[in-house]
Amino acid sequence: MSGNYQFLISTLVYGGLLLCLHPLVISCSKIPLHIGGMYPASHPYLKYRMKEMKNVADMAIRDINARHDILNQYELKLNLIDDNFNKFVAGRIFVDEILGNQQLIALLGPFTSSSSSVVASMARYWNLIQLSTGATSTQFSDRNEYPFFYTSKVTDITYNLIRVKLVQRFGWKRVAILHLSDVLFDNGAKHFQTELEKQGIDVVAKETFVLEPELQVKMLKKFQNFKTDILFIVFPFIERLCGSLKKELELFSCLAILASWPEFSA
Repeated sequence: MSGNYQFLISTLVYGGLLLCLHPLVISCSKIPLHIGGMYPASHPYLKYRMKEMKNVADMAIRDINARHDILNQYELKLNLIDDNFNKFVAGRIFVDEILGNQQLIALLGPFTSSSSSVVASMARYWNLIQLSTGATSTQFSDRNEYPFFYTSKVTDITYNLIRVKLVQRFGWKRVAILHLSDVLFDNGAKHFQTELEKQGIDVVAKETFVLEPELQVKMLKKFQNFKTDILFIVFPFIERLCGSLKKELELFSCLAILASWPEFSA
């Protein structure tokens, strides 16, 4: 067998092997699917919870990418960025990710209702599916305004039903409500008042505050007509509130419940 003939045979064999292996090589390089996200990683009260959330999200991404029966031609890539518990920072992060080189298919976060409302209002125009692990505002139930927004938390309405049952359990008949002034939570407070009144429970006062409710508590103490069995103060930072209102609440004649919105929303 001549050398030229052997060379021809070897070329054909190796060429055939390359043709057979080429589809396998192509299938190994999966198409990346990018998921953007933002979360308050540096928040003093939430940083450990956010670390757990990131670990769970990373684990889920690894499990999906390791399976061959789900998106076997694709690879999910998650990029979570600290939004510093600030809705304006969260909005800027979203814009930067949209204007970047990587096309997003979905969003994880933000954690709070305030930040989620900013991002969701823009993300809808890119048809991005958005999942928050902390937003509880009833505002997101409006599918016309937030068609692609989802949350893994129950809404404020659900928590209100529990609060009403608590009032009934102890036989309280006169309730005062103080809550943080924010359009995202006004509906939740109104719903709480409505449900109390449906059960024949008097809401003797319903006030809002911007920073902390010392002034509103003092006003309630001055007016004897506002004698209450229970005072609900709904505030995102219970740790800070307990210290600042301790003296006022000690002088108050009724029981006070300091109830945080479940998500520590700003």
